[in-house]
Amino acid sequence: MRNPLPAVDSHQWNSMLDATGLVATLFLAFWAWLWPDAAKAAFILIVAPLLASPRARSAIRQNRLAKLLLVLAIYMLIRSLWAMVELPDTRGKQLEDLFKWLELDAFVAVAWWLRGNLRWINLCLLLALAGILLGILLHVDWHSLVLLKVQKRTGFNLVPILFGLISGTALLGLVLFGPRLWAMRPRGGWLALRVTLGLLAFFILSYGLIATQSRGAWLATVLTLPPLAVIRYLAFFRAIRLSLAKALAVMILGVAVVAGILVANQRAISARLSAEQDVRASVMAGKLENLPRSSLAFRLHAQLYGLQRWRERPLFGWGTGSSRYVIAHSGMRELRHPDENGRLVWLLHLHNSYLEILVRFGLIGLLLFTVGTYFIFDSLKAAYRSGRLPLDYLLFLGGGLVLFMVWSFFDFAALAYKLRFYWLLLGGMAYSFALDREAGQSPSVSHAEAFRDERRAGPDHCLKAAAPRGKTGPESHR
Repeated sequence: MRNPLPAVDSHQWNSMLDATGLVATLFLAFWAWLWPDAAKAAFILIVAPLLASPRARSAIRQNRLAKLLLVLAIYMLIRSLWAMVELPDTRGKQLEDLFKWLELDAFVAVAWWLRGNLRWINLCLLLALAGILLGILLHVDWHSLVLLKVQKRTGFNLVPILFGLISGTALLGLVLFGPRLWAMRPRGGWLALRVTLGLLAFFILSYGLIATQSRGAWLATVLTLPPLAVIRYLAFFRAIRLSLAKALAVMILGVAVVAGILVANQRAISARLSAEQDVRASVMAGKLENLPRSSLAFRLHAQLYGLQRWRERPLFGWGTGSSRYVIAHSGMRELRHPDENGRLVWLLHLHNSYLEILVRFGLIGLLLFTVGTYFIFDSLKAAYRSGRLPLDYLLFLGGGLVLFMVWSFFDFAALAYKLRFYWLLLGGMAYSFALDREAGQSPSVSHAEAFRDERRAGPDHCLKAAAPRGKTGPESHR
């Protein structure tokens, strides 16, 4: 009997899977922090087509980071089973946390669908920025926003420290990609509109970052954004042969705008930075007992205790889902904090991502995570040197990873789905340049086509500044 359904050849099948995965990635970028259920559905449509694609599986199977992630997944599985035997009460938690850790590996799927294609990465960034700005505007105190004066701490429907990370990363991208707003050839009033929208986004994101009152996010942003901005704008000014006087004028204007925002919120910033001075004074004096109950004291006691428990099992740690169990069985009242109802409950984690990895997986686990991070940075360096990755993209993706790494010293949210979405997008974009050549061609548009589009959109000198160490023609993107 003849099959009434038409046969689908491998090319059509791969194209359909590419389209599905790419659309799901773009969908995730916009809805990641606006509509959780939609973002979770997008996550499924990012991973499932990858598993169904023979071409994707074949390419990723040969990738060194994918091999490392497989080793890490096996190690996590073994460590979970081991902990389930040692700590039977944690069996459910071991499996729950195991699956959450494994979901972080899905950034490779995002990397595959993007495959270093600047057109799709641009769209992904724009959609993510639009979603972040919309999230702020939906939950903002409009009177405070208009005056650019923070009245109370908020995370705009997210945990403040997490939104501090997100808004800080968005600010980093907006500043680094700023020259593209005015470097592109203007068409009518589009240049003025682009610059106006860019400035509005800068003000809103700055307000959002300050409103989180997250000192960890502030520090991470301050340590990464200014030096990277200097590198980016010096390269841009050299490329367009801007005189020293004009360059200084532009930089002074930028500093003045930032200073104005900081001065307007001086009271809120000063109050947050000066909070818990008594705790800091006691710590500096070496008096760690009977500290006043505060977020700084909780973090200090949690991390000291975490180091103590890690030293008991330095190589393999306590297990994938054992961190909360270890805290709850500490017997230390310093690790209990008041919840929203005023009841004392155990801390959920150690407020330090690196310490969490050590306590859960030991030095072996931390080593595997470190090697994986090196592979990502190495792929960015290789893409930049070959001319496939423009300078501003290198600074944003590499700087975004550094910002995330600094932030991770002050909190742990890897198992929260909103942080996982952040990592899927940032890690996926950063590693996508390691998969572009393995794929042969990016979904729907080749690198050469994307590069030619960019050449038509902007002056040649900006493109030369974008890839100073590689070729600046379509051949460099093949």
